[in-house]
Amino acid sequence: MVYAHTLGAGGPDLELILIAGAIGVLGIVFFFQKAVKPAVSIGLIVVAIGAGAIAFAMGGGDEPETRGARAADAEGGASPGGASITILSPEDGATVPANEPVEITYEVDPGDLPPDRLGDMHVYVNDKLQSMQVSDVLEVELEPGTHKVGVEAAQPNHASFDPMILDEIEVKAE
Repeated sequence: MVYAHTLGAGGPDLELILIAGAIGVLGIVFFFQKAVKPAVSIGLIVVAIGAGAIAFAMGGGDEPETRGARAADAEGGASPGGASITILSPEDGATVPANEPVEITYEVDPGDLPPDRLGDMHVYVNDKLQSMQVSDVLEVELEPGTHKVGVEAAQPNHASFDPMILDEIEVKAE
């Protein structure tokens, strides 16, 4: 997930990873061409690895592994810019086939948010992030049993809004 966040929306983390890649390539080229002392090449590669690690740390943001406490805020607070998401199908309480792709259709009302503030959709099953998808119809496979399925409209860098723009349903997979 961190890789998607690092390259998601650009900014200093993306620039730093590109610089790290360039420094790493330069170190490798210098090493094989023997244009400089080996210590210089190794130093460049170490700097590239460090810069890459910093870029990933910057881009990792605050994406939760589970929707946890931030969803509680979404239930009680107003969505950013009045935005909302509604799961159209399957309906709450529906029975769906187990271990097969289940199509989830949804509708997003961006409210007052500019269109470039909304990114992809995050699909949660039982409060755990399952996938990040960009399409009008989402898919998820469910094990047999009753599951809480949620769809979240996230920012372009994959970070959740605060409070989350989220809708949830409960379905039974058989």
